[in-house]
Amino acid sequence: MSHIKAVAWEEEWETETGETQSKYKVQVVEIAKRSINKVRKSFAGWSACGEGTNHRTKRHLLFFTREFDSKKEWRAWAKEFPYILHEETKRGKLKPMNIHAKKATECN
Repeated sequence: MSHIKAVAWEEEWETETGETQSKYKVQVVEIAKRSINKVRKSFAGWSACGEGTNHRTKRHLLFFTREFDSKKEWRAWAKEFPYILHEETKRGKLKPMNIHAKKATECN
């Protein structure tokens, strides 16, 4: 099983017309060098917005962002994400978003 993990959060803002819009950002961590391209492919349609390396562990991290038309569309994407994915709620709690995250939570 892959140790690649991701945490997502929603950022909301109000438009000039008073509508609330949101986009999601995802931070993917614990990526081995040989897996970087595979992870990037799982983010088709997303914009890369950052990356880095933990020099102690030699693992990489990537950041992506994307706007969704609805929370339902976001949840559908998250459900199909191939790695462990949690969403950080507005209260700072981590909510499992897919089967991989639920299995990881059950093991702890």
